Amino acid sequence: MRAIGGHRSPISRLIWRSSARANAALTGIVLASALFALAGSQAVGQQMPVTFRIEQFEDPQMSDILFAQSWPRLIEENNRESARFFPTLKPLPGHNSALSLSVAKVPIPSGEAIISIYTGPFPHCQGVGEAHNSEAIAIPCPARMTILRGNTVKTIDLGMVCRVGPVTSSSRATAVYDPKANAIRLSATVEGKRVDVAGENTSCERTIPLS
Repeated sequence: MRAIGGHRSPISRLIWRSSARANAALTGIVLASALFALAGSQAVGQQMPVTFRIEQFEDPQMSDILFAQSWPRLIEENNRESARFFPTLKPLPGHNSALSLSVAKVPIPSGEAIISIYTGPFPHCQGVGEAHNSEAIAIPCPARMTILRGNTVKTIDLGMVCRVGPVTSSSRATAVYDPKANAIRLSATVEGKRVDVAGENTSCERTIPLS
């Protein structure tokens, strides 16, 4: 609506200003959303390798996703082994024997990949545990990977993978998401050098597809 002479009336000026503000606000929201999505994709695509860390479970329970999804029979098996080897250390009713896992939690698009390695007290690993002289070594042990995306859960038995112990700044096992391959890459380093094979011909360089 225009007044005589080509000038906007007070009502038309109010409508025009409100429309301009609404368009500016909408543009800002769209731009912010696009930048947020781009930052999120870059964060997943450019992440640093995650170091496997030992997690001690003094009283593991099935309410923990690592046992409910990744290792559904591990608590029962560990209780049985503990009772056989340490009969005087039987846990109280409703409790379970202690165990440990070496865990890496890796961000992936729309979720997380949790890789866990069973480390003890009855690890069933190939070869010996940590060296007696405290020098780091790579040891093949049984592992699982659980992929969490929204309400979906998928667990993959990885067989034997390499863990490194003791963990130092130059000796560690790592996991990282590879966006080009849409996969998790596992590797092991001892004293700053990549380990290709450990134990009975177990490859420490692994690529595990997510799809």
